Amino acid sequence: MKRHVVIIAVLALATGICASSAFAAAGVDNWYATGAGWVSQPINNVAYTTLETDWMASGQFFGAGPNGLDMMYQTGAGWVTNNLNSIVYTTLSSDIAVAQVMAAGPGNLDVVYATGAGWMTADVNNKTYTSLSPDFVNSTQYYGAGPNGLDINWGGGAGGSHQINANVYTTVASDSGAYDAFAAGVGNMDLVYATGAGWVTVDQSNDTYVDLATDMINVSNYYGAAADGLYVIWQGARHKINNKVYTSVISDSQYYQAYAAGPDGLDLVFGTGAGWVTIQISSKVYTSLAANAINGQQFYAAYVPEPCSMLALATGLMGLAGIVRRRVR
Repeated sequence: MKRHVVIIAVLALATGICASSAFAAAGVDNWYATGAGWVSQPINNVAYTTLETDWMASGQFFGAGPNGLDMMYQTGAGWVTNNLNSIVYTTLSSDIAVAQVMAAGPGNLDVVYATGAGWMTADVNNKTYTSLSPDFVNSTQYYGAGPNGLDINWGGGAGGSHQINANVYTTVASDSGAYDAFAAGVGNMDLVYATGAGWVTVDQSNDTYVDLATDMINVSNYYGAAADGLYVIWQGARHKINNKVYTSVISDSQYYQAYAAGPDGLDLVFGTGAGWVTIQISSKVYTSLAANAINGQQFYAAYVPEPCSMLALATGLMGLAGIVRRRVR
């Protein structure tokens, strides 16, 4: 009986280690398309809660996690990870024309910008934002959604902020070619746009979206990941792409297609004359995605340990602990 317990415990431990890579349980992959199919390349083993495209450079992006804010970029010798600060952020927004990124955490919004002496961090305000989005029409402007409403912000440390409305949203995405944005919360999605008399908020639907992404190819189009599937959205209408559940979605920077990650893996979706097509790229579970700003069919994906794998690891450890206790007795 004891031998059986030992075997089961060791097997559970080994399964957990193999499946979750416990000593390198998180990280980021570089995905790109080749003539032979999709290929992934590991970048690092750092844990990130969110990734953001660097809209100023190809092969460069930002990652925020429990260890701070990093910038990752590709060189001829491989990938380099550069730590910008040790502050914990939960959402990021890269500028479209200036080498800076807005970074928000609980009760804190910073601008992190490049100088000749390196990267600097400046405090902007003490507001809490759960989602940031660059304004793709106006440089140094960005949208911020949080528990106190939706804001349009501009500038860096010496910039300003204007409240668009007091609605609570969990995700926001700017238009790629018009001065407007979509913002979604629990049971609500709105279109907001600027007029000469101020900002206008128009109710679009009572749907709940986990994530919204700007369509970088078609103006006024967005992708929305909802509890019942993935949608492509435009003013006043939406079309269902598939019935799969995703937690993160991004648009390709050059092609009419998007990438979506969820508990069932990583998918490519694209539109054709006959409708939308969904192709699985990988069964690996990713939690956040970021596009390559210049090169189409290339993006970056962050992953964390799978719950089942960590459970197997924990089970194995508990089994071994029990064996040790028995031997001590």
